[in-house]
Amino acid sequence: MEKEKVKFFGQKAVLIFVVLILFSIVVFVGLRAARAETIVNVSGSAQILNTSNYLYFTGYNANMTVSNESHQFSGYAWSADAGWIAFGSSDNPDGPVVFSPSTGAVTGKARILNTGHFLDFNYAPYSSNVVISSSGVFSGYAWSEDDGWINFSGASAPDIDFNWGINILSEAGALGKSFVGITLITSL
Repeated sequence: MEKEKVKFFGQKAVLIFVVLILFSIVVFVGLRAARAETIVNVSGSAQILNTSNYLYFTGYNANMTVSNESHQFSGYAWSADAGWIAFGSSDNPDGPVVFSPSTGAVTGKARILNTGHFLDFNYAPYSSNVVISSSGVFSGYAWSEDDGWINFSGASAPDIDFNWGINILSEAGALGKSFVGITLITSL
């Protein structure tokens, strides 16, 4: 009889855990769908190492932005060396450039409109390594087929939001009992 009680309560605990996970996912998806898209301006500049000129994200009519929801860049940057560079999907068949909210890594290709060449943020084949910190500060380098290495340490997007997701924590608690916690992280 005692073993049957333990088995019943064990099954009940598993059912409650599964229901909690499903509920958390439904709430997360619902909150994410209800949240209006937030567009963040990218400011500052990136230095073109071969010429010491800059790629401007604001000024010169540049209008670089990034979405907190889709994590996609859009708009254009300006450089005296290369002209207009498209970071979004407009005028950029290999776009848009995107960032990972879990690592901050920037990937994809921006198109240099004057030549049709690309500014490549992908690790392969050039070892580009542009990352956005949780405070919105850029670091690292991307490779340009036209201008060589570009240092992004002068760029920032201070209102960028890395706080979306579900964290599931599983730890051994006191007395060897298991503990599972689910945290829904939002920034509404």
